[in-house]
Amino acid sequence: MKKKEFIRRVAEVAGTGRTEARRAAEAVFSTIAEALKQDGRIVLTGFGTFSITDRKERSWRNPLTGNVYRVQAKRFPKFRPSDRLKESVGES
Repeated sequence: MKKKEFIRRVAEVAGTGRTEARRAAEAVFSTIAEALKQDGRIVLTGFGTFSITDRKERSWRNPLTGNVYRVQAKRFPKFRPSDRLKESVGES
């Protein structure tokens, strides 16, 4: 599902227009991003947990050429679904 389809479905479920649903979705996405920057963790009970993970600097070797490269350390977002979400997705 792409963002446009997601917004259309949110509008249907909420009984609102697509413009209002798009604004609401954008607000949720930007709020999650800002909260991760500030706090590093968001717990949405019944849905899952967003967090920030640090990846250490490491070396990587190209198997074709044998050249060794340095991969810089970085932070990236991670999502862990709740048991309730896992169960609801598992039911077909």
